[in-house]
Amino acid sequence: MEIAINNPGLKSTRRFSEEEKNLPKILIVDDEPEVYTLLSKFLSKNYCVDFAGSCKDAFSKIKNEFYEVAIVDINFPDISGREFINACKELSLEIEIIVTTGAPEYKDAVNFIKNGAYDYITKPFDLQAISETIAGAVKEQKINAEKKLKAANYKIVRKINSGSSGIV
Repeated sequence: MEIAINNPGLKSTRRFSEEEKNLPKILIVDDEPEVYTLLSKFLSKNYCVDFAGSCKDAFSKIKNEFYEVAIVDINFPDISGREFINACKELSLEIEIIVTTGAPEYKDAVNFIKNGAYDYITKPFDLQAISETIAGAVKEQKINAEKKLKAANYKIVRKINSGSSGIV
């Protein structure tokens, strides 16, 4: 496992081992490296955990790697949490996003869930609760991805069956 966290920007360099490639991938997006360290140690037995210290770094990673779940702090200076969720959903429709904050507000929680977040979790983390939330998000992601695949296959079959060329 190779991880380099550097200030400023807290970028990570992550190479997944062959064993890790079979695990669900979790992206932690937070400007506090302590959050990554804590969650990575706790989650690394069941998940392949990666880190982005900024929204810009996270967007780059999501464009180039498939993640089942992103755990995202909502307080970044360069982009709002809502904008981040919308952009992530545009880049990778299958990703489930768990929003985290150290300054929780009920109104924000409702708005984030309405805008596509899987869940809204407050800091400091209850590690058992976040583990259960991640497991649920991974399961939801797989169900949604399977539904999209079935829908795409259905469209292909319909198109083939409606063609008159006789070529299959």
